[in-house]
Amino acid sequence: DPNSTNTSSIDENTKTQTGNYRLGLFHSKQFGKRWRLLYGLDYVMSTSTTKTSKNNVSSSGSSSNSFKSETVSNSTSKSSSMGGGPFLSIQFFINKNFSIGTESSYYYQLGKLTENSNSTNTNTAIQFGTQTSTVTVTNFNTTQKATSAQVFIPSSLFINFRF
Repeated sequence: DPNSTNTSSIDENTKTQTGNYRLGLFHSKQFGKRWRLLYGLDYVMSTSTTKTSKNNVSSSGSSSNSFKSETVSNSTSKSSSMGGGPFLSIQFFINKNFSIGTESSYYYQLGKLTENSNSTNTNTAIQFGTQTSTVTVTNFNTTQKATSAQVFIPSSLFINFRF
Protein backbone atom coordinates (compact mmCIF):
# COMPACT_ATOMS: atom_id res chain seq x y z
CA ASP A 1 0.00 0.00 0.00
CA PRO A 2 1.62 3.32 -1.02
CA ASN A 3 -0.12 5.11 1.88
CA SER A 4 1.30 2.82 4.61
CA THR A 5 3.56 4.19 7.35
CA ASN A 6 5.92 2.67 9.91
CA THR A 7 6.98 4.53 13.07
CA SER A 8 8.88 3.54 16.18
CA SER A 9 10.02 5.38 19.31
CA ILE A 10 11.83 4.35 22.48
CA ASP A 11 12.02 6.48 25.62
CA GLU A 12 14.31 5.14 28.35
CA ASN A 13 15.36 6.66 31.68
CA THR A 14 17.82 5.10 34.15
CA LYS A 15 18.81 6.47 37.57
CA THR A 16 21.51 4.94 39.78
CA GLN A 17 22.45 5.82 43.36
CA THR A 18 25.46 4.25 45.06
CA GLY A 19 27.08 4.58 48.46
CA ASN A 20 30.22 3.01 49.86
CA TYR A 21 31.15 3.51 53.51
CA ARG A 22 34.10 2.47 55.63
CA LEU A 23 34.65 2.96 59.35
CA GLY A 24 37.62 1.59 61.19
CA LEU A 25 39.90 1.43 64.17
CA PHE A 26 43.63 1.49 63.73
CA HIS A 27 46.90 1.49 65.57
CA SER A 28 50.12 3.00 64.25
CA LYS A 29 53.73 2.19 64.89
CA GLN A 30 56.62 4.48 63.97
CA PHE A 31 59.83 2.96 62.55
CA GLY A 32 62.62 5.51 62.62
CA LYS A 33 61.94 9.07 61.51
CA ARG A 34 60.43 8.31 58.11
CA TRP A 35 58.34 5.10 58.25
CA ARG A 36 54.96 4.47 59.86
CA LEU A 37 52.98 1.21 59.83
CA LEU A 38 49.21 1.36 60.40
CA TYR A 39 47.01 -1.69 60.99
CA GLY A 40 43.48 -2.24 62.17
CA LEU A 41 39.96 -3.37 61.38
CA ASP A 42 37.42 -1.81 59.04
CA TYR A 43 33.64 -2.11 58.93
CA VAL A 44 32.46 -1.72 55.32
CA MET A 45 28.99 -1.19 53.87
CA SER A 46 27.77 -0.54 50.35
CA THR A 47 24.38 0.17 48.80
CA SER A 48 23.19 0.61 45.25
CA THR A 49 19.80 1.29 43.66
CA THR A 50 19.12 1.36 39.91
CA LYS A 51 15.69 2.31 38.53
CA THR A 52 14.88 2.01 34.83
CA SER A 53 11.71 3.10 33.02
CA LYS A 54 11.21 2.29 29.35
CA ASN A 55 8.41 3.07 26.91
CA ASN A 56 8.58 1.49 23.44
CA VAL A 57 5.92 2.38 20.85
CA SER A 58 5.76 1.13 17.27
CA SER A 59 3.01 1.38 14.69
CA SER A 60 2.49 0.46 11.08
CA GLY A 61 -0.25 0.31 8.52
CA SER A 62 -2.55 2.48 6.46
CA SER A 63 -5.82 4.32 7.12
CA SER A 64 -7.90 1.10 6.80
CA ASN A 65 -5.52 -1.42 8.43
CA SER A 66 -3.12 -0.55 11.24
CA PHE A 67 -1.19 -2.14 14.07
CA LYS A 68 0.18 -0.45 17.20
CA SER A 69 2.33 -2.01 19.91
CA GLU A 70 3.24 -0.24 23.16
CA THR A 71 5.38 -1.71 25.92
CA VAL A 72 5.86 0.09 29.23
CA SER A 73 8.38 -1.48 31.61
CA ASN A 74 9.80 -0.50 34.98
CA SER A 75 12.57 -2.23 36.90
CA THR A 76 14.32 -1.66 40.21
CA SER A 77 17.50 -3.35 41.34
CA LYS A 78 18.72 -2.88 44.93
CA SER A 79 21.86 -4.32 46.44
CA SER A 80 23.38 -3.94 49.87
CA SER A 81 26.28 -5.57 51.64
CA MET A 82 28.13 -5.26 54.91
CA GLY A 83 31.11 -6.85 56.51
CA GLY A 84 34.65 -6.07 57.46
CA GLY A 85 38.18 -7.19 57.86
CA PRO A 86 41.77 -6.23 58.59
CA PHE A 87 43.90 -3.68 56.77
CA LEU A 88 47.59 -2.83 56.67
CA SER A 89 49.03 0.50 55.54
CA ILE A 90 52.52 1.91 55.28
CA GLN A 91 53.61 5.55 55.04
CA PHE A 92 56.93 7.14 54.14
CA PHE A 93 57.48 10.69 55.46
CA ILE A 94 59.39 12.99 53.13
CA ASN A 95 59.22 15.66 55.83
CA LYS A 96 57.05 16.18 58.94
CA ASN A 97 54.08 17.51 56.89
CA PHE A 98 54.26 15.44 53.70
CA SER A 99 54.10 11.65 53.26
CA ILE A 100 53.22 9.01 50.68
CA GLY A 101 51.71 5.63 51.43
CA THR A 102 49.70 2.64 50.29
CA GLU A 103 47.20 0.23 51.83
CA SER A 104 46.14 -3.41 51.53
CA SER A 105 43.02 -5.01 53.01
CA TYR A 106 40.89 -8.14 53.16
CA TYR A 107 37.10 -7.82 53.46
CA TYR A 108 34.47 -10.48 54.00
CA GLN A 109 30.94 -9.28 53.19
CA LEU A 110 27.38 -10.58 53.30
CA GLY A 111 25.05 -9.14 50.69
CA LYS A 112 21.56 -9.15 49.28
CA LEU A 113 20.31 -8.34 45.75
CA THR A 114 16.62 -7.64 45.10
CA GLU A 115 15.23 -7.21 41.58
CA ASN A 116 11.67 -6.16 40.75
CA SER A 117 10.34 -5.59 37.26
CA ASN A 118 6.97 -5.22 35.61
CA SER A 119 5.99 -4.86 32.00
CA THR A 120 2.71 -4.07 30.23
CA ASN A 121 2.42 -4.76 26.51
CA THR A 122 -0.61 -3.52 24.57
CA ASN A 123 -1.14 -4.58 20.95
CA THR A 124 -3.94 -2.92 19.01
CA ALA A 125 -4.96 -3.92 15.49
CA ILE A 126 -7.54 -2.24 13.29
CA GLN A 127 -8.65 -4.22 10.24
CA PHE A 128 -11.53 -3.07 8.07
CA GLY A 129 -12.97 -0.93 10.88
CA THR A 130 -12.78 -3.57 13.63
CA GLN A 131 -10.42 -2.93 16.55
CA THR A 132 -8.82 -5.78 18.52
CA SER A 133 -6.61 -5.21 21.57
CA THR A 134 -4.46 -7.59 23.58
CA VAL A 135 -2.88 -6.64 26.92
CA THR A 136 -0.12 -8.72 28.52
CA VAL A 137 1.18 -7.93 32.04
CA THR A 138 4.39 -9.51 33.33
CA ASN A 139 5.81 -9.18 36.87
CA PHE A 140 9.16 -10.54 38.07
CA ASN A 141 10.55 -10.40 41.62
CA THR A 142 13.66 -12.10 42.97
CA THR A 143 15.95 -11.88 45.98
CA GLN A 144 19.42 -13.40 46.19
CA LYS A 145 21.86 -13.57 49.07
CA ALA A 146 25.59 -13.70 48.55
CA THR A 147 28.88 -13.67 50.39
CA SER A 148 32.17 -12.35 49.11
CA ALA A 149 35.76 -12.30 50.21
CA GLN A 150 37.99 -9.71 48.59
CA VAL A 151 41.69 -9.01 48.85
CA PHE A 152 42.70 -5.48 47.91
CA ILE A 153 46.37 -5.37 47.05
CA PRO A 154 48.21 -2.04 47.12
CA SER A 155 47.18 -0.39 43.87
CA SER A 156 47.06 3.26 44.89
CA LEU A 157 49.61 5.71 46.15
CA PHE A 158 48.27 8.13 48.74
CA ILE A 159 49.82 11.58 49.04
CA ASN A 160 49.25 13.11 52.50
CA PHE A 161 49.66 16.78 53.46
CA ARG A 162 49.45 17.88 57.06
CA PHE A 163 48.54 21.57 57.66
